Amino acid sequence: MKPTFTIGIEEEYQTIDPVTRDLRSHIHAEMIEKGKLLLQERVKSEMHQSVVEVGTRVCANIKDAKKEVVKLRRDMVTLAKENNLRLASAATHPFADWRVQEIYPDERYHNIVEDMQLVARANLIFPLNWDEIFQYIGFPAFLKPFDGGGWKDVYKVHSPDEFFRAYSESGRLCMTLQRGVEFQEYFRCYVVGQEKVHIMQYNPRVPFHERYVKNPPPIEPKLLERVERDCRTLCRALGYDLNTVEFAVENGVPYAIDFMNPAPDADVNSVGKENFDWIVNAVAEFAVKKALSDENTAKELRWAAFLRGDTGETAAVKKAKVNK
Repeated sequence: MKPTFTIGIEEEYQTIDPVTRDLRSHIHAEMIEKGKLLLQERVKSEMHQSVVEVGTRVCANIKDAKKEVVKLRRDMVTLAKENNLRLASAATHPFADWRVQEIYPDERYHNIVEDMQLVARANLIFPLNWDEIFQYIGFPAFLKPFDGGGWKDVYKVHSPDEFFRAYSESGRLCMTLQRGVEFQEYFRCYVVGQEKVHIMQYNPRVPFHERYVKNPPPIEPKLLERVERDCRTLCRALGYDLNTVEFAVENGVPYAIDFMNPAPDADVNSVGKENFDWIVNAVAEFAVKKALSDENTAKELRWAAFLRGDTGETAAVKKAKVNK
């Protein structure tokens, strides 16, 4: 069954004094209240009084979302001008003093400032709402490089304070925050040619040389089928012909927590002889198959394909029909 996707877009704007170009609170202009009369719950306050947030409804496709964003921007620009303000959308303000920015009178925002002190005040949350992110992800969580491998630069964080400390240490690395999955089973899977899948039981809680489980216990066949299917779906969507995909299984649900490893570990001393033999043979067979084929494997991968629900599997089916 072809998956369906919806999309919603959220934007945050700085409210600017039209003369000084400095940040200015919108609270006395009652922009939130007036905005709600016009846009209902699509306009909201943010932690700083010089920030407003807008969000589209749930849209069926990019075209509908774009249409709604254009209308939201137009309405908010008009509302700001009517109240002697201007709007700006940027990562941060070039010269505003964060120390004098007033906090919106809401208990949860004041609790954030109380907990995080200067970190909360200094971060003018363009364009990230940390409070909502932390509520959504929860703690403990893992802050890790988006395409990392080998468990390098991975931080387990238990609070916003620990998160910001770890993020500051991450330097120029592009990081992702991931919910801590309390797993009962854990799998690392070789995927070759977006088709062949080799599932290995793995234990990341023990030393590296013991992580590939020897003589593993039997696993429910339906769970293995799900893991194998999800491996193919992910690799076809990413366009990876060689990859390892890792799943942490909590209450019978496999969560893909690491799936961007196009140069996977294949050291016989690490993975063991059985797994080593499998990956060597599978890659050799795939390489020979490609060498003997005149197939052009070049692809153009675009986000629009994800939003339409297209996957590599869908494209493969379409191609097979054309060849017939």
